[in-house]
Amino acid sequence: NGDLARYLAGHPQTDLHQRVTWALQIADGLAWLHHRRVVWADCTLRNVLLTADFQVRLSDFEGSGFHMKPNNSEEVWVRNSAIAPARYLDPEAPLEANYNGDPRVDIYAFGCVFLELLLSLDGAPADVSDEQLHGRMSPFTVIRPPV
Repeated sequence: NGDLARYLAGHPQTDLHQRVTWALQIADGLAWLHHRRVVWADCTLRNVLLTADFQVRLSDFEGSGFHMKPNNSEEVWVRNSAIAPARYLDPEAPLEANYNGDPRVDIYAFGCVFLELLLSLDGAPADVSDEQLHGRMSPFTVIRPPV
């Protein structure tokens, strides 16, 4: 059935019960990963695949990482170089903080995915730049001159 983003685009009338079921399955998958100290770091609907019987499977672990203790030494964080789209990253966190192995990266992105599932909306418009999402807001006096 392809990825969940394409499925929902082609089937916008998918009922709420099915959407919530998928959200719970995604959350279960994230819990399973986090219990094993793996951070997916690319939680998006296009990376959630649907099986023939409409069960979800998490995919695209290119940006993921994990915690490990090589030879009983201090724990280290190991991850691939890819990063998630900015629209799924916490705008209040500095960009570099999003990739330190903190599972909250996935939790925030799951919130965006949950909104997409429930409301058929994207977490942020596709044309929003990284600077707009992660930059500091200008003071209102700069945006709108005083009256």
